[in-house]
Amino acid sequence: RFKDVVMKSSIRNAQATAIAAWIESDAGEAATAAVEFLSQTQDQAETPQIFAAFVEQKEGPELLAKALAGRQLAASVAAAGIQQAEQSGRDLSALIAALNRAGSLNANDQDWTPARIASVLKEVQASGDARRGEAVFRRAELNCFQCHAIGGAGGAVGPDLSSLGGSARTADILQSLVNPSAKIKEGYQASQLFTDDGRIVTGIIQQRTPNRVRLLDGNNQIVTFDLEEVDEIAASPLSVMPSGLIKNLKDSEIADLVAFLTALGTRDGFRVTEQDLARQWEVLADSKAARDFLNRSGADADQALWNRQFSTVAGSLPVSDLPAIKASNGRSYFVLRTSIPESPQGWRLADPAGVEVLSDKDGWVPFASSSRPVNESLVLRIDRDVRSQPLTLEWAK
Repeated sequence: RFKDVVMKSSIRNAQATAIAAWIESDAGEAATAAVEFLSQTQDQAETPQIFAAFVEQKEGPELLAKALAGRQLAASVAAAGIQQAEQSGRDLSALIAALNRAGSLNANDQDWTPARIASVLKEVQASGDARRGEAVFRRAELNCFQCHAIGGAGGAVGPDLSSLGGSARTADILQSLVNPSAKIKEGYQASQLFTDDGRIVTGIIQQRTPNRVRLLDGNNQIVTFDLEEVDEIAASPLSVMPSGLIKNLKDSEIADLVAFLTALGTRDGFRVTEQDLARQWEVLADSKAARDFLNRSGADADQALWNRQFSTVAGSLPVSDLPAIKASNGRSYFVLRTSIPESPQGWRLADPAGVEVLSDKDGWVPFASSSRPVNESLVLRIDRDVRSQPLTLEWAK
């Protein structure tokens, strides 16, 4: 049944879900299908449930590593898999090596000696650029927003970073990147759950009752287990933050990243303002379902894949790097949506050039604060040929 879904379905989410479920009945066949699926995507957002399913199974990492032999993956996809392997709290070095080869990732394998740490800290002071560092932080392959939030937008697996620069020394920030497990902030210690069906799940315990335990996993998802199906719960000495997160960065990029983290909450442009800005978005990935939705030809929005994106600390969303979708009118658009907060009086863009909003009655219409939202979301399409400047959306209350 799972094989039929993988082979016949044109919906990528359905294929990924089927592969993840297939592991329990035939992990070897599922590994082959998984690598075929992973090799055909450039979008790491399609991969978390597949990597998580293999990492959680006792023999899963070994089978996936074998299936990866001689295959090629997009660098961002391979990096996403490495992150999940490193977050597992297990020794998955064989799988990590296979993913590095498949993604042609060239790790910066220099040891973090005291001399190297001192050199990077000196570079932070001499030439570290917080704006370049924010661009590094936002890279898809680092996936920092998966675990950390800024201004309330992002994950909750790790601490909110909005005011990090005001509470942490530069040297401590660098150390947390080099060796995340050396000092773990209280409340963010990871635990490992060993289930009676052979899975090993790592995350932050959110709640434990006499009958159940709720865990926030590395994918920022809440998972619940009946204690009857859990053989053991053990504290993990490792941080959920991957130990090799910065290994593919140059030292100059690391210096820029540290400069950005040090600037958070302490410098203009890197403070979260009191304005009520849209900070969390979903961006439509190109597919047949996405094109049907864009053309208003009957496809439901939730049949397409929407990937999370986040605004900068200053509150703007860069649009030039978003995936464009070609519409039936021959033009290409970025399509994105954001949830509408409770009881807004309206919304405004400083510059609405090239922006249309989806109306439940009239379809795509020029952006206006009076446009009626669709399903409690504000859905926008942006003409790629008209607009390349960032988007800043403010709610009026």
